[in-house]
Amino acid sequence: MEISVHSLLEGAKGATGTVAVIDVFRAFTTAAIALANGATGIVMVRTVEEALALREAGIGQICMGEVRGRAPDGFDFGNSPFEISSVDFSSQTIIQRTSAGTQGIVEAATKADRLYAASLGTAEATVRALLSGSPDHVSLVAMGRERVETNRRGRTLRDPSSESARRQAGRSRCYSSAHPGRWRSRSLS
Repeated sequence: MEISVHSLLEGAKGATGTVAVIDVFRAFTTAAIALANGATGIVMVRTVEEALALREAGIGQICMGEVRGRAPDGFDFGNSPFEISSVDFSSQTIIQRTSAGTQGIVEAATKADRLYAASLGTAEATVRALLSGSPDHVSLVAMGRERVETNRRGRTLRDPSSESARRQAGRSRCYSSAHPGRWRSRSLS
């Protein structure tokens, strides 16, 4: 299995094979909580206008997301896992638009054989799902901000989604070579 790590929209455009788009803190953590709270599905879109039009057309009932960190006018919820943590989404489809995560999903969807939305909270489950299909190629795409900084000790600090992509790549390599049967059977059970 070949694993490639990409970043931001450029990386999402070039991602092929089985693809995991990673947004560590907000978008896909919020999506996972919505699904855990009963949502039947999530439609991820590029623009606010598209989200509102899909709700108007009856494709979904709830608009959730952000532009520059704030819920757009007309949206039911922002992009906060805490905000929706106690909301019952039973039998509702969510339409989600964010500045990073959903943008990566929309781009990657054009070439991906299989597509996953990954977050910190779903990292282990995502690795198991990625490996369950025994893919020849896995693309990990880190979304977020293009930010590399150096701290006071001279260490390089990266965007959390980029760090997560590197760690998931390491886990995938480790699991696929050291425990191929064990992890595949767990992901299917």
